[in-house]
Amino acid sequence: FFLGVRLGTFLCFMIRAHPHLRSLPRPPSTRRTTLSPPSRWAHITLLVIFLLLSLGSPQSHSTTLTPPIQPAADENAGYERYASATSDSSNAQHLESSNPHSEGSDPIPRAMDDETTLEEYKPLSEKYGISPSTNVPSSHLSSVQNLAAKGHAESCYFLGLFYLYGLAGLSKSALQASVWFRKAAQEGHADGQCALGVLLYYGGEGVTRDTSAAVYYLKAAYSQDSPHGAWLLGRAFYDGRADGGAPNFIEAARLFGLSENPAAVHHLAIMYEYGLIPGPDDDGEGEPPYGSPYEPSPTKAYELYSEAYEKDVLDAGYHLGLLKAYGRGTNQDFTRALEIFRQLATKGHGPGQRYLAIFLVNGHGCDVDYPRGLEWFEACARSGDHRVEKECEVEAGEVRRLLEVAAEQEEKMSEMLEL
Repeated sequence: FFLGVRLGTFLCFMIRAHPHLRSLPRPPSTRRTTLSPPSRWAHITLLVIFLLLSLGSPQSHSTTLTPPIQPAADENAGYERYASATSDSSNAQHLESSNPHSEGSDPIPRAMDDETTLEEYKPLSEKYGISPSTNVPSSHLSSVQNLAAKGHAESCYFLGLFYLYGLAGLSKSALQASVWFRKAAQEGHADGQCALGVLLYYGGEGVTRDTSAAVYYLKAAYSQDSPHGAWLLGRAFYDGRADGGAPNFIEAARLFGLSENPAAVHHLAIMYEYGLIPGPDDDGEGEPPYGSPYEPSPTKAYELYSEAYEKDVLDAGYHLGLLKAYGRGTNQDFTRALEIFRQLATKGHGPGQRYLAIFLVNGHGCDVDYPRGLEWFEACARSGDHRVEKECEVEAGEVRRLLEVAAEQEEKMSEMLEL
């Protein structure tokens, strides 16, 4: 842009300064509509140079926006950049990262964070028809309280849920919920053991986080063949909170296989994709790439991500879209990846909104559309998803500035055409 302006200014100066051109007669009435032959060609030259050098798409001026996704030569090509893109610790330049296992980074994308604790209670409460919006009559509350006071395990569990959600006129209290969950757990109630385990695992208002005690109760639930107990205990092994402080992915995978939770399928996909567990075709020979314990199995990961996404695990859809975008474990298909990210974006999924914006500003599977890309970057920045909101805020600012530059260029071109 600046080179075009400088050349244009130079040519204007030459046209004005040349003795022959300066002395050309120009009637006042035709000053803006009629040019003598030498001046007409000079202006045409200036116009062509300006168009060539300064009317590129805003994308050509971007310096820090995520660069376009490149096709993968094979399943493992570009793995380092891809792994960085799927990490929760990614930054605005995540596709340029060369090593997902670098110091200070977390190469394993977490499908769930500690702020979504209540999500873990859904399968534990909805099976009984209880949710945060359930209307519990006062007569039912009295009956539950009377039975709980007599040590009835299921009533203790229900009363814990009432306190957890603040139902039946009770004040919401994680501390009171833990009291009644503990009574149910001590009576051998598997769901009560899971609920108490979740509360101790994440902590809550008035409840001190105690992962050792949490694992104890989760193991008790698992020992009663509780599918949700298997999922929660698997999470503890996955996060490195159940086996001496180090993740035990092999044990986590075994437990996930016993769970009925779609999120367990998602976590299995993560482990296959990153080579954290042996894949179907892993023969144990050779050195796995990028420091992974085993050979990554993106094809198996793609299969499991698809299964989990069909069951509405949105983070699984995000990873599925990335596999499609990078051509890992499947054929590279920007159109399908764009469709997945658009589905996620309309459901308020922050990372999906971000990648939809990236696709729009880079023209992956669609025409370049900076205004729409800006809208989705801004939506992502407002999503409340701490994994991406800061990056989206920065990228929205960059796109906004590029659009302002383009508007300024258009205005200057209009002024030049009026000369």
